[in-house]
Amino acid sequence: FRLGVAMAFALLPVIVLAIVQMQTGFREQSEARAQSLRLAASRASLSAKARLDSTVVLLDALTPETLGPYCGPRLAALVQRLDGYIALYRMSATGAIMCSSRAPLASSTPAAVRARSWFQRVRAGEHSVIARAVSPRVTDVPAVIVAVRAERPMGRFDGAMTATIPLEILQ
Repeated sequence: FRLGVAMAFALLPVIVLAIVQMQTGFREQSEARAQSLRLAASRASLSAKARLDSTVVLLDALTPETLGPYCGPRLAALVQRLDGYIALYRMSATGAIMCSSRAPLASSTPAAVRARSWFQRVRAGEHSVIARAVSPRVTDVPAVIVAVRAERPMGRFDGAMTATIPLEILQ
């Protein structure tokens, strides 16, 4: 019995050291995983931000081109060529859809468009707005709307150019 107690007492520092090292290793591994997750989240958010920024640039470039003839077929062809866009729309200052890459919903009346918060924000002066797509019938997948303010040469509000992007593209 004395020999067992003496051995346990002699091995106690080794056992305590092993427990401390195990706990320290666990903490370091946990911190490394947390850092890895932060970096992955940062990369994902930067990718989504870059996608949204490029959409704003695209809409800015398309806004003057959406007033001419054959606007709808040109937007439809553009949506077919570019990955990650469901639809492109050009709205007038009254909320009427002037040009679109796909047929608008019957519920997209000028009054309904004017009532949407993203349209009100663009009309109030914001250059670009990102909002959740209102109607699930536009697409079968969750989507976001990126809207860019269209202005006349003197800076007066002339409507909005919008792109509908599936949420899975941004994830």
